[in-house]
Amino acid sequence: MQEKILAHFFYKYALAYEALNHIVHFPDLRKKWMDKLQIGPDDGRVLELGCGTGVSSKIFDKENVLSIHLDINEKFVRYGKKKKRFINGVVGTAYNLCFPDRTFDKIIFADAFHHVLDHERLFQECNRVLKPGGTFIVLDIVHKISAQTSS
Repeated sequence: MQEKILAHFFYKYALAYEALNHIVHFPDLRKKWMDKLQIGPDDGRVLELGCGTGVSSKIFDKENVLSIHLDINEKFVRYGKKKKRFINGVVGTAYNLCFPDRTFDKIIFADAFHHVLDHERLFQECNRVLKPGGTFIVLDIVHKISAQTSS
């Protein structure tokens, strides 16, 4: 019950969400991941899924990068726009993307894939909106599970 209340609090308040993410990702692993991407004008149209409040979206703030940032949480998208972390913020679900077929050259899903419940539906939608030969990149946390052997 406490976890549900806490989750509700962090998804309702963008600033609380950012504070929690800062704690969870200290040192900022997200920045290390995103710095490796090197997004530039030659990448064509880029879709960032699960953009949250746009903390990771800074790599898109480059000249001539055509990017759209999507998150299911309206408050997060509004906060990201207010903080000028992205211009093209869209509220929507990755399970039913509001874009025409073959719209994007690259899709980036940074630090949000662990929230996906229906991977098959997500992959179908990404495949639909990705141009042939396009790139789908997932950057996320991975929990190592140690194998136990029975004796």
